[in-house]
Amino acid sequence: MLIDSLAITRILSVFGLFI
Repeated sequence: MLIDSLAITRILSVFGLFI
């Protein structure tokens, strides 16, 4: 599966909010 840079940024931002 291909992961877009935007998707990665979204995941990182989500993790940042949870942390």
